[in-house]
Amino acid sequence: MRRLRPCSSVTAMTFVPSSTTYTKFFRDSRRSAMSKCTILVELDDPTRQYVPGDLVSGEVHVTVDSDCKCDALMVELAWETHGRGNHAEGVSTLDIPFQGTWSAGDEHTYPFRFTVPNGPYTYHGHYLNVDWYVRARADIPWAIDPKGKADFLVGPGPKTDPASYINTDEWHDGLDTKQAPSAANAGCLFFFGMVFGGFGVFMMMMILATGGDAGASVMAALGGLVFLAIGGSMMFAAVRNPLAQKKLGTVEVTLPDEVLHPGNSLPVTVTLDADARDDITIATATLMCRERVVSGSGTNKSTHTEDILVEPLELEETAGAPGGRMVLEALHRLPQDAAPSFYADDNELLWLVEVHVDVPNWPDYKEERFFEVRPGVGRGAGEEKKPALEAGAVW
Repeated sequence: MRRLRPCSSVTAMTFVPSSTTYTKFFRDSRRSAMSKCTILVELDDPTRQYVPGDLVSGEVHVTVDSDCKCDALMVELAWETHGRGNHAEGVSTLDIPFQGTWSAGDEHTYPFRFTVPNGPYTYHGHYLNVDWYVRARADIPWAIDPKGKADFLVGPGPKTDPASYINTDEWHDGLDTKQAPSAANAGCLFFFGMVFGGFGVFMMMMILATGGDAGASVMAALGGLVFLAIGGSMMFAAVRNPLAQKKLGTVEVTLPDEVLHPGNSLPVTVTLDADARDDITIATATLMCRERVVSGSGTNKSTHTEDILVEPLELEETAGAPGGRMVLEALHRLPQDAAPSFYADDNELLWLVEVHVDVPNWPDYKEERFFEVRPGVGRGAGEEKKPALEAGAVW
């Protein structure tokens, strides 16, 4: 008689997928998530330099690779920053009234037209770049949204409005925070200097108290010295100007309140007490255009600066100043191609004057005063486009 195998020995049937099955599964998943069409943005006049008030027109071309549903087709006029700093942008969106299904092999064309706003202008610098784009994106469910974009140049024109060039709530912060009272700035700087210096002293004391491994002690001592040096330099920077004014008296640096334009004259006045003549070696003023960008965030946040223009100003003493005070004045013309001031999140292009009063055997006086440069009226319609400039260029 044939004996049956006990049930306990029966092994349940399981399905173990092969490597080929895994490969096919992920390939199919990737294919379903991939873009099902391609988008090309084509401008009617891609080589032209546009100016505020011009119309940017063109077409969005859609080539369909496989059947897909499009929930929305969006076209945007946008400026973007790129370079060393974090990304910032300003966007104006045009929704093309399309919603439906595209069939494989189809080609569709959708026209668009935008009015160029009042700025910012195209700018290519060292750490900071600002460019304009027309961007298109199709909202495809369960797939990567296909995108396309085309860049173009924006510069000054006859419809440029200097008063509103950077006067928007989105990315204009003015100069109020940069012209904050020096006492408040000095107080914050001194406080953080004490924190850094105190931490350095604490590290050094811990080494002396605990001893320990020689190598580790040396490394900790070097770290403590670094913190101590940073803290000391911050505290010195905070008290430098107050100490300098103990000898010089009140130092006043005056720049015009009104906005300046490329080619305008910049008047600078430095006023010191009468007794300061005997206490200074030299007083200098320097015109600067500075890129300031921030990369990263939190503990990885870093600030990068580059002075793309540095021009010394000729300070001359004015005779017959009231009260016998020492008044130094300079009048300097801004470059005709001066880039307009630019303020966006983590990306700035700043104009300033740095004043340095050298006091022998005593802390020097240093101050930075910021001012705004906005565009003047540029070329009219039909004029020849300017050639591309190098770093620091503005259109």
